Amino acid sequence: MPTPIHCWIFDLDGTLTLAQHDFAGFKQAHGLPLDTPILEGIALAPPATRAELLKSVDAWEAGLATESQPAPDAQRLLPILETARVPMAVLTRNTRANALVSLAATGLARYFPEPLVIGRDEFAPKPSPDGVRGLLSLMGHVDPRTALMVGDHIDDVRSGHAAGTYSALLRRAESVASPPPPADVVISALDELLETFEPR
Repeated sequence: MPTPIHCWIFDLDGTLTLAQHDFAGFKQAHGLPLDTPILEGIALAPPATRAELLKSVDAWEAGLATESQPAPDAQRLLPILETARVPMAVLTRNTRANALVSLAATGLARYFPEPLVIGRDEFAPKPSPDGVRGLLSLMGHVDPRTALMVGDHIDDVRSGHAAGTYSALLRRAESVASPPPPADVVISALDELLETFEPR
């Protein structure tokens, strides 16, 4: 029996959209550690360079946002969730402004009310649970045990797990039978979620 889910929260880049960010290339070009996520790498940089590095990230992401393409499995799943009239939200480590541009470019903006698109400036970025908790509050103090966080990175899973929601790890390149903790399920396409979770 699928688990009822009243609130669906999605990562953006590489989850709802086709992956296009060359994170390793950006780190190399800006002297950031290759084994550390970009935002955390910037936090380790000398204070005098952090503001300029953040501007570079913003500009890089803004340029890519206009070229975003929707993931085909997102185009299959989101209309089903819309028909079920369940609230949907986006939680990204990108900026909210760039996320809105990406959603518009992909044609997916119709599924996500602007107040339910949250980026790194509104709450501490994933893997912090703050963004998930903030979205649940915005959606009417939804019980986290009836919500789902979906993303293609372990930080997406960790943020949902820490907030008390169900979590799904998306790995389009491979199908994994046994989900690594703390993910509740590992999927190779977004519409596979409907095998485990029921929108209602």
